[in-house]
Amino acid sequence: MNTRTRLLSLLLLLSVANVLAQTRADKTGASSHSKRDAASPTLALGSVEKDPVSTCLACHMDQEPKAIPKGSPFAPVLPRYYSAEWYYYNVRSETPPPYDRTPDTDTKGHGVTHYDWDRKAMIEIYEDVCVNRFPSGHKFPCRFLHVGDTAYYMTFETSAYAEPKSCCIVLEPPFYAVRPDFVSLNMKYQKSMPLDHKDADWWLLDVHYPSRYFGYGFDRKTREPIAFWYKVLDGWGQQTFYNLRKERPDPSVFAVPAMCQQAKLCKTTRASP
Repeated sequence: MNTRTRLLSLLLLLSVANVLAQTRADKTGASSHSKRDAASPTLALGSVEKDPVSTCLACHMDQEPKAIPKGSPFAPVLPRYYSAEWYYYNVRSETPPPYDRTPDTDTKGHGVTHYDWDRKAMIEIYEDVCVNRFPSGHKFPCRFLHVGDTAYYMTFETSAYAEPKSCCIVLEPPFYAVRPDFVSLNMKYQKSMPLDHKDADWWLLDVHYPSRYFGYGFDRKTREPIAFWYKVLDGWGQQTFYNLRKERPDPSVFAVPAMCQQAKLCKTTRASP
């Protein structure tokens, strides 16, 4: 695929995991509950107003990207592989993004994403602070790792490049890395608005979430991701990207740590957004 880009984080993992986990748990019932490890970290779930599975889960299926749809602007598509750096911001505000400048906040950190669709692999490394979606806190490094049809959540004591302190499976498989064409599957064009003096087009998750739950911005000229945002426990989280390199990541970055080899499903708890 030679079409230009879209995403990282996420990842879309963060927002999608939060809204899908309770639905998956309800459908699998006691069998899923029995798989949860009492020592697993607890993920907080945001409430939704309709079942989002059919809309969101398609982004994480093992399927080849479809053709770019017609539209203005056309939906961005990720490279088949890349690495990028980003800054994470926790914004305590009642006003949802997108914002026209990098947020001013005392809670921020640096991170890296590696993505390889041919390997069905993606990892987000939060080097300083984790996303603020966890009742137990977020002032610690963490990782979200997709390998094949499984997504792992890992926490660390002091360094995201050490051995993890804990590891659990975010959702019951299959839950692949986000598809390169996920924007065209379930997001709609929202508006054009600059970020830090760069012209950007903003896309919104096309599901009726309270308070506009999740969105992405792309550089209008390069079609590369510029930022994405989502609801967190005390406001909004935003990742602002830079230094995107269209190079295939070393396969070693997707290695599953020994602690995760026998990981159980993460425990979940509902939390109002």
